[in-house]
Amino acid sequence: MSSFYESSKTRNAKEEDRFLQDPKNCGYSLWHFSLSLAMKYYLFPWKDYREGGYIEVLKKEKRDREKDRDRYWKMPFIKNYHFLFIKNRKEEIKEIDRILNSQNIKGRPSERINIIALAWSYFIDSPVEIIELLAWFKKRLENIVIYKPICDGIDKITKESLRKLLHRHKTDGTHKAWVEECKNLFISAIPAGLAISFKDETVETKRLEKSDWQKDTPLIAFPNGEILTVGDFEKNKIQLS
Repeated sequence: MSSFYESSKTRNAKEEDRFLQDPKNCGYSLWHFSLSLAMKYYLFPWKDYREGGYIEVLKKEKRDREKDRDRYWKMPFIKNYHFLFIKNRKEEIKEIDRILNSQNIKGRPSERINIIALAWSYFIDSPVEIIELLAWFKKRLENIVIYKPICDGIDKITKESLRKLLHRHKTDGTHKAWVEECKNLFISAIPAGLAISFKDETVETKRLEKSDWQKDTPLIAFPNGEILTVGDFEKNKIQLS
């Protein structure tokens, strides 16, 4: 990325999106980075699987599916954070097994912000620039209770600690499965389908229908009132194509 990244703290959402979409920088939208935070940090809070009896809920869901392999239904569990929409019953059971056998349940929960930083490293070359983008998000989320974990995590990451983490990941495959899952989110997801809203009490994702895809429709919304609209995203994409 260019040295222009040093001014990232002064850029608004539209400007940050334009910078990130530039192929000379990383070629992905601010939306992709926002989605990785929403989906991996909030909507799938792995540590919650070990609390409140949710492991037993998962085990019961697995038993129910093994008894009735022909019927398909949407499966909400873990405080309604995680939904399975897999119509193949065998794959549903496999997904539950994957969660039950994950390190997130059996071992000490990892610092989830590290997973995000490692995944971002596949799209942003420099540890300094990864930290700068994390700081950009922190500026918009700080002083709000539900975002304190991510802001605290960002404060703990230094250039040196991230370089060490990246080295361990490249040499030993540290957190490889989790990072691959987060990477795939970048590669497979497209902004046209989902609006992201970082609210004061939760993070909401809303499916956008064709009728919702208007220039003034918020694509990303932050608690301080700052937004990236569909029109902003499309204009940046056209200018950089």
